[in-house]
Amino acid sequence: IKNMIISGGHAATIEYEKCLLECSGCDCVVMGEGEVTIAELVYAIRKNESWQNIKGIAYVNASGIKRNPLRPLIPDIDSIPFMATDLLEQLQEIQGKRNITAYLVSSRGCYKKCSFCSIAAYFDMFEGRRVRYRSVENVFNEMKNLYYGHGIRKFCFWDDTFIIPGKKGIERCHRLAELIKTLPEKISLEIATRVDTISYEVIALLKEAGLKHIHLGIESFIDRDLVLYNKGVTVEQNIEALSILEDLGFSTKVGSKLRIATYLISFNPFTTLEDIRHMIFYFKKYEISPKKQVTFLHVSNCAPIKQKLINNGIKLGLNNEWEFLDERVSYLSEKYYNFVQ
Repeated sequence: IKNMIISGGHAATIEYEKCLLECSGCDCVVMGEGEVTIAELVYAIRKNESWQNIKGIAYVNASGIKRNPLRPLIPDIDSIPFMATDLLEQLQEIQGKRNITAYLVSSRGCYKKCSFCSIAAYFDMFEGRRVRYRSVENVFNEMKNLYYGHGIRKFCFWDDTFIIPGKKGIERCHRLAELIKTLPEKISLEIATRVDTISYEVIALLKEAGLKHIHLGIESFIDRDLVLYNKGVTVEQNIEALSILEDLGFSTKVGSKLRIATYLISFNPFTTLEDIRHMIFYFKKYEISPKKQVTFLHVSNCAPIKQKLINNGIKLGLNNEWEFLDERVSYLSEKYYNFVQ
């Protein structure tokens, strides 16, 4: 085989059959965590050996789609090598040495099961613990390699939820912050987390270490929606988390030096005119940009919300598209959609 197209990740894993049937150029799908699988595939291809029996893949053969036995989740994610940096110098020549952001993960999986999200469904396909954390020392060693070896000063942690809730989360952030402060030059940090992990203590620690940008899954300022989305939090908790962040100098306003990106699902089939008025109040209060941070509910086949909607009498189309119960809201949503395009 001279050229081989391999797909992977959440979407391809969960809907591997659709991926293989609709993407005619795709030779196989790597199912789940692919570090070991992709290495075995590359080795077999380079040696011109058979790859069809490798664990953790799905592909099309003469009799249809075949899915091989799945691999368990990697129990110790400290064992995974640091990211490859072989193309980093070329990228820095184009973008400038100090303009590069390193995207890292300090954990895998999420401890919650939001109904619109595919993360839990993805990890629950495999044997092993859904949520696993790298040791703080392992994370910092990767940061040091990028800091000293490549001059990186901007780090974005793209974990499903960066902060562990409770005392354990505070201790972990405290340890990482103390290590970061040993670096001779200040860095900037960017994280994604949930509102129920926000506390004054933990954010103050991270801010001291360089935290500049927080991605926060608010989803809604309507409790009924939060129940529908199975967020496990209330509007009161959303407001409290934002209040803590504002006290520490963070802002939801676009362009703020200390920025909160609030992710919102403001439109779902049950949205009412009163809901829209209610949400507009909070958009104004927090200066949230509707163009950047307000979205419609997306329904994927694997997300629990699909069955929730069906159970509540919502008819879904071929691609899980849905309609508003209130035609007036449907009219307003079209105007909004045209506005943000």
